[in-house]
Amino acid sequence: MYDDDGNIINAVIYCHRFNGNYASIDNFYSAIGPNGIFYDYNFFFISITSLGFPDSCCPSTTNLKYDFPKYTILDRVNFKRKFLAEKFNISKVMGVSGDGVGGYEAYAWACEYPDEMEFIIVVGSSFKTNSYRYIASRVMEAMIESSDAYYDELYSESLSRIMVSINRLIYSQYFSKRTLQNFSRDEIDVLMDDFVDNGLFVDIYDFLIFVYCKQCCDENWGAYIHSSHVFLQIYA
Repeated sequence: MYDDDGNIINAVIYCHRFNGNYASIDNFYSAIGPNGIFYDYNFFFISITSLGFPDSCCPSTTNLKYDFPKYTILDRVNFKRKFLAEKFNISKVMGVSGDGVGGYEAYAWACEYPDEMEFIIVVGSSFKTNSYRYIASRVMEAMIESSDAYYDELYSESLSRIMVSINRLIYSQYFSKRTLQNFSRDEIDVLMDDFVDNGLFVDIYDFLIFVYCKQCCDENWGAYIHSSHVFLQIYA
């Protein structure tokens, strides 16, 4: 749908998970493709790789490593708002959808710029980092920053070993306690090894700058959003 000037007026912005990028919207094909629940609404979906991730501007692609500026969830939102304005001439969207950490972006966008969308859709996310995950993020931060190899010019295998330990820590919070209790030890080992292997593709400098970002999530967003916007929250 377009206005009289040819600008898109039915855009829905998709914000991806931590281990995703612009192509992650394919995971929602069953919802947005033919016969999907959103298909008849004729939305124009736009997916943008977030600030701080590969395929975008991040420590690994800029080679700034630990000198890359710290950013916040709001910085990620403004990064996408600027992209939309410059590439599509869009200043207002129909909606913002967020999956996982992308849900933080949806909440922040609606809270800080409530007149720029009609609704938000949040999947498997929350409006703040819970206390347990915040503590875990501080532990991961300390593990990385305590390594002298992190500040070396040449990459060290010791950093890969740190990422293995970190991914095991992340996996411990990947499922609910009830779900984990239904797994056998062998099942846990297999699933955890797969998770760790996939996590090794994440650059350690990209990872730590993201950890800084997530620690800044504002717990006041949720209270504001519940009273000011029509939204759908889905827990995966």
